[in-house]
Amino acid sequence: MQKQQTSSFQILKPKPRTKVCSRCRKRKPLEEFKKNNRRPSGRQNPCKSCWNKYQNELDCTKQGNARKIFFKGKQLHLKSNPRKGACAVCHRTVASGKIAQTQMHHTRYNEKHPERHTVELCARDHARIHRFAERERISVRLATRLFLEVARL
Repeated sequence: MQKQQTSSFQILKPKPRTKVCSRCRKRKPLEEFKKNNRRPSGRQNPCKSCWNKYQNELDCTKQGNARKIFFKGKQLHLKSNPRKGACAVCHRTVASGKIAQTQMHHTRYNEKHPERHTVELCARDHARIHRFAERERISVRLATRLFLEVARL
């Protein structure tokens, strides 16, 4: 029997000089992608311009400048920012540093205008309203009204 000789040399394929962006789906040169040694290609999947847009969106949401809200499981983009940065119950503000962000509490659900019938609350008061309504077996709308009445006193 004859042994087959196998070569110890590997055939190296030239590295591609372009890549398709995972966000905009355009083929771009590798220089337009940030380096990432964890990826097989050695570059990130989104191009630099798409990555920068994504980072700016994240910064806006972290700073409270977001015009995006979640409504019935869908993310909506609004024309203006409905948030003012202050809780309607305890009056603590994001600017003072006492709370990290506010949440929009819906007293009613309006399909055409989801920003209507909302109250801006801190996370603590938002949870308190829902727990109170559950404990007392009353509607969340009534619980919200009661909390806002007490806050005005």
